[in-house]
Amino acid sequence: MPQGSILGPLLFVIYINELSMISHVIELVLFADDTNLFLHDISLSSLEFRLNLELENLFTCFKVNKSSLNLKKAN
Repeated sequence: MPQGSILGPLLFVIYINELSMISHVIELVLFADDTNLFLHDISLSSLEFRLNLELENLFTCFKVNKSSLNLKKAN
């Protein structure tokens, strides 16, 4: 989309706002064009299991919306 378009930011907001409805387990902090995920658990193995389930849900959401995650910026 060309810079300064109205449709680009609107579509971005629609995609980003949907992320907060995907999981009731992960706490999402959304700001500008960045997102942080927070999840906690007593057990490391349980945390890993739950996080993988939630990441699969996020991946499905991205796939359904024909969007992608920039892995170069994900750390």
